[in-house]
Amino acid sequence: MQNFLGKNRPLVIAHRGASKHAPEHTLSAYQLAVVDQADGFECDLRLSKDLVPVCFHDGAMTRTSNGFGRLGNKTITELEELDFGSWFGPNPKSDENWTRLLTAEKLFEFVSNLKSSIMLVETKHFSESGSKLEAKAIEALNKYHLINSDPNTPRAALMSFSIPALIRARRLSKNLYTVLLIGQKIPGIKQISKLAQVNAWGIGLEVIRNNPEVVEEARSNGYQVFVWTVDEKADLDLCLRYKVDVIISNDPGQIRSWIVGS
Repeated sequence: MQNFLGKNRPLVIAHRGASKHAPEHTLSAYQLAVVDQADGFECDLRLSKDLVPVCFHDGAMTRTSNGFGRLGNKTITELEELDFGSWFGPNPKSDENWTRLLTAEKLFEFVSNLKSSIMLVETKHFSESGSKLEAKAIEALNKYHLINSDPNTPRAALMSFSIPALIRARRLSKNLYTVLLIGQKIPGIKQISKLAQVNAWGIGLEVIRNNPEVVEEARSNGYQVFVWTVDEKADLDLCLRYKVDVIISNDPGQIRSWIVGS
């Protein structure tokens, strides 16, 4: 069975980079994912106070930086003065890519030079900048030619738990591949997906463990299946059993190794 990019196995996507082995959302983590032969990369996007899209997961800054407060209340200049990697552990090569904030533009430029890689972008909400995040994300993706006209061979996808965000994204770009993220069973999911005109469902691993029928529901309604976050062999085996299209992992090298050996 071939997936939507023509491979005979699920795509393996590096979740925030190879984030088991390097600080999440740093260029070092994404460079390591290339070494690990990941098929693509995932990042979370937020906007700085002055509306620069940056790669960062949490609303608050304390977990993965030496900053305080909410990221959306800091300008890009203020953010670039902070350390985003030392929380993870020693910097093995004294490399600034281990500690520097990664902007969407810098990551997308990096990905654009990897001709067969796919970029998954999750827009994070709530956002201090309101509804501007999707527009800024799409602007940056277009700048590096990561949105193409064929939904069967996407270079990028925009993902969100937010239905309004997905509707905004579709209005802004008819060619953008979009993914509805599902962290729990959602009543009326088929109607919601049709309204938002999404291409795929991004299903949390716990949902598949407890409600595996959701995979067939996705397929019967014409949606690709992305699964997050898969790091253990037993969970990979579950994904392979249900023939999912995309596996998102903190440890893409290990997941690829297990797939090759299966």
